[in-house]
Amino acid sequence: MIRRQPWGQLRGQFGRFAAERGFLDDALIHGQLARYACKRTFGNGAGEACSAWPPEVWHSKTGLRNDYFGKILNHEAPIPLHFNFAKDVFAAHAMDVATGDSDALVHVAKDGTETRLSFHDLLEWSQKIARFLKEDCGFQPMNRVIVILPRIPEWWALNLAAIQCGVLLIPGTVQLTSSDIAKRLLTAEAHGVICSQETLARVQEALEKRSPAPVHRLRATIIAASSSATTDPTPLVPPGWKVLPGLQDKDLDPLTGYFPSRSGDPCNLFFTSGTTGLPKLTLVNHVSYGMGHWGTGRLWLNSGSEDLVWNLSDTGWAKAAYSSFYSPWIACATVFSAEVKQTLYVEQF
Repeated sequence: MIRRQPWGQLRGQFGRFAAERGFLDDALIHGQLARYACKRTFGNGAGEACSAWPPEVWHSKTGLRNDYFGKILNHEAPIPLHFNFAKDVFAAHAMDVATGDSDALVHVAKDGTETRLSFHDLLEWSQKIARFLKEDCGFQPMNRVIVILPRIPEWWALNLAAIQCGVLLIPGTVQLTSSDIAKRLLTAEAHGVICSQETLARVQEALEKRSPAPVHRLRATIIAASSSATTDPTPLVPPGWKVLPGLQDKDLDPLTGYFPSRSGDPCNLFFTSGTTGLPKLTLVNHVSYGMGHWGTGRLWLNSGSEDLVWNLSDTGWAKAAYSSFYSPWIACATVFSAEVKQTLYVEQF
């Protein structure tokens, strides 16, 4: 008789087996860490979760002193009850005198314009967007917002802002059709949608196709334009739509408070690719990506504060989240992005 075990349990067991023998894989590592984090957070005989970070955890060069995430991974240290990537990782880098002025994001726009944002600059911008999401749009913690944006700096700032105020972003590739978008709006019961001028017409068509049942859920529709390109025209804003605050917006005050997210609280939602059926919505908590991808950044990519990480994944996929967002910044590395569609030649950059 075959004894069936939950996939998460099997994944965690194999992840521990692989780590002990030196076979380090990022997916297995963050799967194991997520399982361990849930046990630490919710009990199940694994001991009590601690309520705050231990002192002297942060290190300006390696991100975490003594590889603290690695200690958690190896069950050598407890995981805190609360964890928020925007506060506990990114803001910590931004507030550190040794790393605050270091480049967090280097972006090359379609017209060749280069934009460099330090950890401190990007933190301040994301805090303004967080206030916009919370106060101007009325989004509440755990509200779901679909985001369909190309590789523009707004995507990175928006992700930080959403984590700060507890909003759940659901990324979508710019290749989505209006029917694809309509299905995702219905499946996710989205409270909002954020897109660029490029996908605006398809999003508007999707909103018209959508069943009237969840209309009351939609709190805001938002359009974003790249703050880096100098040749992009001002976006045409349809009636009732809002404009995402850009890098040059000076009037909005930053939101300094953070949503007190528990380690096991939902953080991101992703649609599967739909290879063998309709796309399905999957959920990850704050610690599974925000901590778990320490393994991706420090072990798999071997990145650190002096490295530049370039991931070619489209922003609509989970790969962009863990190789363009979480893992490089856990390691205090610089993220590189190029807003291009044609064939890439390294010599261009």
